[in-house]
Amino acid sequence: MRLAIVLAAILGIIGCMIVPHVKSTLVEEFGVDHHIWGDLLQKYVKKNQTLEGISLSTVDYEGMKEDERFEKYIKSFELINFSKFDGEKDRETLIALFANMYNALAMKMTIEYPCKRDVFGYCDQRIGSIVDSGGNGLPLSEKFVDTVWKRRVFNIGGEEWSLDDVENYLRGHPRSELPSNAPQQLYKPDFRLHANIVCASISCPDIYNQAFFPELLDMQLTLNINSFLGNKEKGLNVISNNLHMSKIFFWFEQDFVKAVANSNNTYEKTNFAPIGFLLNYLYPDSFAYKTLSSNHFKTIKKEEIQFFDYNW
Repeated sequence: MRLAIVLAAILGIIGCMIVPHVKSTLVEEFGVDHHIWGDLLQKYVKKNQTLEGISLSTVDYEGMKEDERFEKYIKSFELINFSKFDGEKDRETLIALFANMYNALAMKMTIEYPCKRDVFGYCDQRIGSIVDSGGNGLPLSEKFVDTVWKRRVFNIGGEEWSLDDVENYLRGHPRSELPSNAPQQLYKPDFRLHANIVCASISCPDIYNQAFFPELLDMQLTLNINSFLGNKEKGLNVISNNLHMSKIFFWFEQDFVKAVANSNNTYEKTNFAPIGFLLNYLYPDSFAYKTLSSNHFKTIKKEEIQFFDYNW
């Protein structure tokens, strides 16, 4: 496993430049072309920026909004027929699709609802965070019953989906909890997704400047989880012998508990399940791996970890 990760690290530098051109049901039948999304990310995502003291990638939302390819990619989701896909056989295709959809739709939400509104529904000021695209970005009558994550405003396959719906499909939720046209339940969810789908906020994992493709998926997911944990301002750090981690690992702890429980002992046993999960994917020479693989932190309890304040 470690050799594979080292090779992935080397190939990742090269592989991130490789964009596969293969025939697929998504492109041929429904016109969902991830190459379009990849080209947009290459053009409008700016790496190595800093906001409020945190290193991150930023997005040129105005440029994205004005580029007709963005709306073309979003519109292509409307024609998808999920009955064409099998939750196990097409697993990588579905994970790549839903991860790309989530990231594109999170941007769409930020672009579509750019204002905080006053009590009369008029644009009062530009939003400062994606969360303002939900409750605070809506008229007063709606904001107490609506949030940005739960708004079913996106047409996917002819039905309305929310960001939560897209994420919950990736997390392996049963179809009964999702829109009625959802694909078959995803076989073996991959919880590296938590470092790969982004919420358009400062403390979220950085938006990857490549589209996800099933042929590159494993490498891409690993690259991004290493990138996120390598960010000492929001991913992982040790300060005065205290372990600091992203609050994502606090919120979604049960996903990692599930992953470890279903792993047939391929993950290390740790008191805090996300640590055992992460050790399987972190590059051996990374600060994050060296930190979490120490006996002290492998046995640390959740209550002893300090989680970064989340900057929306």
